[in-house]
Amino acid sequence: MTDPRCAVMTDARLRHGRASLELSFFAQGVALALLMTRLPAVQDRYGISDGLLPVFLVAVPVLAGPEASVLSSW
Repeated sequence: MTDPRCAVMTDARLRHGRASLELSFFAQGVALALLMTRLPAVQDRYGISDGLLPVFLVAVPVLAGPEASVLSSW
């Protein structure tokens, strides 16, 4: 038989994991939205050319992915 306390601990860990995953997706979405609205200013400030801009935009979520997985497991 399974101990009912184990099921409660598992449910609590699942809720914690889901909440941390939701928070990381929310933070990434906010950061990406802020970046998109300030794109011309960021492009001027850092001297990003129009040809390099797509590479920069692809790099943002690619680099944010590992960070989110580390934060959600914390």
